[in-house]
Amino acid sequence: MPAPITSENIADLVSTTLRHLGPPRFYQIAQELPRYTFLDDMLKKDKIQFDTGYGIERDAMFAFSKRARHVSMFATSNVAIPDVMSKIKIPWRHTNTNYGFEEREFVMNTGAARTADLIKSRRVETLIGLATLMEETCWDSSATSTDQTVPYGVNSWVVRGTTAGFTGANPSGFTSGIGEVNSDTTPTWRNYYDEYNAVSKDDLLRKMRTCMRNIDFRAPMNGQAADQEHSNQNRLYTNETVINQLELLAEAQNDNLGVDLAPMTDRVNVNRLPVRWVPYLDNVEDDPIYLLNIGYFYPVVLAGWYLREKILRDNPAQHTTVAVQIDLSWNLMCVDRRRQALMTRETSP
Repeated sequence: MPAPITSENIADLVSTTLRHLGPPRFYQIAQELPRYTFLDDMLKKDKIQFDTGYGIERDAMFAFSKRARHVSMFATSNVAIPDVMSKIKIPWRHTNTNYGFEEREFVMNTGAARTADLIKSRRVETLIGLATLMEETCWDSSATSTDQTVPYGVNSWVVRGTTAGFTGANPSGFTSGIGEVNSDTTPTWRNYYDEYNAVSKDDLLRKMRTCMRNIDFRAPMNGQAADQEHSNQNRLYTNETVINQLELLAEAQNDNLGVDLAPMTDRVNVNRLPVRWVPYLDNVEDDPIYLLNIGYFYPVVLAGWYLREKILRDNPAQHTTVAVQIDLSWNLMCVDRRRQALMTRETSP
């Protein structure tokens, strides 16, 4: 029995007729991550600090002299002026992407012949690549003190420790300390760390309460606007495994959930603070939970170089080619590591 004839089998029809493609647009199905949490929460202009200079520098006080004392009447006092100020210093890092087109492509991609915006598709494609690189760098940076190109990430500042407490010391690759501050000689330059075994009230949540008290990790006061200058900026970040278990734990303690079988999806809170899913952390085996105060943890961008787009024309060797360069000069700065914490699941010995 001969194969049935369809429109695709008619060679002349295929070669002379376009498929019905709908209006001039395209559907973006390229991105690997369903969410880009770092871009959503931190790489926005209202969270960024803009700066100049050949590097990034912030003043910090890491100790005090403890001169206060109880005295009697007519007691004498010796006035001392100790040196307590220091610097946190990090370098600029530079991120680039680009796309291009031939000028005649632009003309060909107009009018009735256009089925999708070609130039837009190339710009979207390169920005997806940039967003993916930024998300990866934020949560899993490979930066070291000797590297000259990779920006710092969350894991450069907030690191695993040894025992419960402020044991997150010098990061791997920064033997003399990150920000040019050595945690071995400056113990206040450490983040809080603890391990948990189970996502339960008796284990994880009990340890999380202790952690929150130690780093002053509090929910906003009632009626406090989220955009106020001094509003609470504490954020909880983890992977899908932990969030799913927290959601089940929240549902188990509520007897009035009605007919919704998954009412806590993306709605679970700890200490009235929402837990944010970071898809990139799904690849991390020890199920990390980051407790970050992004008021003390933010990107710093070189003034005038926030995703700057520059169009380059008239290359003598390719005179009809147009290139677009997108540049970002920045780095991730933390000015108080004691306000940050990391909790990880215990691993088998």
